[in-house]
Parts: sequence; structure tokens; C-alpha cells
Amino acid sequence: MKAYVVNLPSPWLLDDRNNVPLGALFVFEFCRSKGIDIGFIDLSSQLADTWKYPKDGQVYGLSCTTPQYSLGEIFAAKVKKEVPKTKVILGGIHGTFVSKIP
Repeated sequence: MKAYVVNLPSPWLLDDRNNVPLGALFVFEFCRSKGIDIGFIDLSSQLADTWKYPKDGQVYGLSCTTPQYSLGEIFAAKVKKEVPKTKVILGGIHGTFVSKIP
């Protein structure tokens, strides 16, 4: 199984590259330590129409705060359109309060 952890942009910050995604990195390292084939996709400081990411994932995990939720919906829609059988998992503080990405 190929999986990816995705760091979404945080456009409300002056420089979202200074915001280390610790939760996403913990998940990445845990999966790697268990032998899961996992990659990290950093979309920080990128506009949605310029996002480039691998299309070979079976699972994409998004760490999402409330201001990033709309970007998470956009990413999920793009991935599901291009890789229909993939799973998109939403985590983080906003992911706790929604059961399904539309």
C-alpha cells in the first residue's frame, strides 16, 4: 500500500513555511516505523491550481485546521477525480468534527 501525508497551505499566515506540521509528521514517522510505504506532500505556500502531487497513492491523509477545511475539500475532490479508488482521510482539529468530506 502506498500512502501520503499531506500538509495543506495555511494562506492566512504571513509565511506558512514557518509553521511545522508536527501532527502530520508524527503520523508520517509512525507509519514509516511500521513499514508502511509512505510519502510526505508539502503544499504549503502553493495555490490550489498549482498543486503537484503523486497520483499513485491508495491513501492520502490530510491534517486540517478549520481555516484549511475548504482547501482540504479541494484537495480531496482533485485526488478523487484523478484517482477514483483512493481513500482520503481527514485528521487534525477540524477532522474531529466532520465525518465525511463531501
